[in-house]
Amino acid sequence: MLLPTLLILVGIVVAFVIFTGFYTEFLWFDAVDKTQVFSISLLTRGIMFAIMFAIMAVVSSLALFIAFRTRPSHVGATPEQASLERYRVAIEPFRKLIAFAIVLMLSFFAGLAGSGEYGTYLLWRNATPFNQVDSQFGLDLAFYTFELPFFRFVLGFAFALVILALMIITSVQYLYGGLRLQPKGDRATRAAQVQLSALFAILLLHESTRLLPGSIRVGHEERILGEWVYRIDVRRRECRVARPQHLGFRGDFGCSLVHL
Repeated sequence: MLLPTLLILVGIVVAFVIFTGFYTEFLWFDAVDKTQVFSISLLTRGIMFAIMFAIMAVVSSLALFIAFRTRPSHVGATPEQASLERYRVAIEPFRKLIAFAIVLMLSFFAGLAGSGEYGTYLLWRNATPFNQVDSQFGLDLAFYTFELPFFRFVLGFAFALVILALMIITSVQYLYGGLRLQPKGDRATRAAQVQLSALFAILLLHESTRLLPGSIRVGHEERILGEWVYRIDVRRRECRVARPQHLGFRGDFGCSLVHL
């Protein structure tokens, strides 16, 4: 009885913390008569959570299903497989429950990651041109402020999907004998080779997006607009503008966003 009681208490505390966070934010927007902005941000968070949750659930479920269905029917009698057989026997009664827990956990964290980027989506959705063109790539400077962050998020999420699918397929194939570490003979079945090759090809395709026109530079935290570096913090409704150090300027200059 102690464990269920502790779980209930932890759930109450977590729910209270989440509620106070949302309620405090609502009071802030209400104080400036902008409750509509709060409603839009809350709705966007929910939609982003649902979309990312669904995408991760589909990808992880497909990876588990394909890897399990293509497992070899005969794995041979080697010391390695004899050791893995004990794990297969132990997992079999709970196989579906374990698979469901893995998909649910990955999808939940993916949903949280997506909901945390609601500000990035809103910036992209409500982008306004600056009517100033970047001399290097011929793009409006608004692209680097509003659109590029969202593209980076999408590419990063896609990269995470491929990596997780790769980890799932590798783990399942190894557990059921599709991948082997034995020094002699085939170390991978044809199905495992096809699945891993396809995922590595997708990874290479993902990396090629770095060379697309517009210079989408995934992994960089700063977006260079001519000689200025803009760092926008939507959650705090403020921005900081700094000039690069190589130009001989130091220090940050504060400014505020006029409209969300």
